[in-house]
Amino acid sequence: MNQLTNSLPNQFSPFPELGHHIQQSVMPLLVISGESLTAIGTGFVITSNGLMMTAAHVLEEAVKHGIPRKRQDGGLDYDLQLYAVYVTNRKNDDCDQYIGGPLPVVKFWHSPELDIAFCRLGSPYPESNWMPNLPVFRLSPSVPTVGERICGCGYHQMKGNIGHPTENGKIEVHYSQDTAYTPGRVIEVYPVRRDSVMLRFPCFRTDARFDAGMSGGPVVNQEGNVCGVICSSLPGDQSNPAHLSYASLIWPAFGTPIEIERAGQKPATTTLYDLAGEGRVEVDASFNSIQVTAHSNGSRTIGIRNR
Repeated sequence: MNQLTNSLPNQFSPFPELGHHIQQSVMPLLVISGESLTAIGTGFVITSNGLMMTAAHVLEEAVKHGIPRKRQDGGLDYDLQLYAVYVTNRKNDDCDQYIGGPLPVVKFWHSPELDIAFCRLGSPYPESNWMPNLPVFRLSPSVPTVGERICGCGYHQMKGNIGHPTENGKIEVHYSQDTAYTPGRVIEVYPVRRDSVMLRFPCFRTDARFDAGMSGGPVVNQEGNVCGVICSSLPGDQSNPAHLSYASLIWPAFGTPIEIERAGQKPATTTLYDLAGEGRVEVDASFNSIQVTAHSNGSRTIGIRNR
C-alpha cells in the first residue's frame, strides 16, 4: 500500500479507476433502514477473512439507524442492516460489470474511551460461508513525528436510495460515492489526548484534507503502513487556510477485546495485540514497542515506548 505516500502530489485526488486494489481493502460503510440508504463512513480491512477497522463514532451513527430490539434480560439490541461495499477491478465474464457487492457487518467491538472500532464482515451470500480473500493493510502502532509525511484515504460525497421493486420482484439499490487519497504532514502529536471533551484519546493533527464520510479511513505513513484512523476535520479559513484534521493513534486499540472464531473451536475473546503476536494481523517492527502490563484481576494495560 506504500504507493499512497510515494510521489503523490499535495492534493485531494480520486483513485484512478473503479475497483482499484486499495478500494478492495478500504470500503464505504452503509446502513439500510426500511426504504432509506445512509452512507455513514469508511472502514479498512486488516485480516483477509474480513476483520475491519473503522472509527467508533461511525458505528455509533449506524446504531442510530437501527431498529431497537429488547433482549430477554431486558436490555436492548439493535437490528442493523450495516454493510461494507466491496468492489474489485475484475469484471464478470458474462457482462461488463465489476465483481463485488455488499458485505454485511455481523458484529462489532470498541473501547468506549477510543474512537477506533473493529467489525466482522460476513459472506455476501446468506446461504454460504464463502468470503473473498481480501487484501489487507499492515499496521504501525508507532507514534509519528511532527513533519512526517502521511496520507489518508476514504469515501466522501456518498449518496444512495432504494428503488421500488421491479417487475421480477427484485429491489434496485442506487448508490454512488467519490473516493479520495489526501497527502499531508503531521503538525502536532497528542500522545495522551487532544482535549477532555472531543478528542479524549491519543491522536495527531495533520494538514491533510479529510471530508465528511472519510471518518474511519486509514492514515498511512511513508512505508504505507497504517499509523492512524481518520476521526475528524475542519476546513481552513482566511486566517489559516490549512485543514484542521485529526487521526486517532492506533496503539491503544491493540488492547480492545475482540471475539474471534477459530476453526473447530468456540468463539473466544482475544485482542488485536494477541492476533498480531500470532501473525494473524500484519504489523511493522514498531509492534515491539508496545508494552503490556498484566494485572491480578486478569486484565491487561496497553502502553507504548516512545521511539
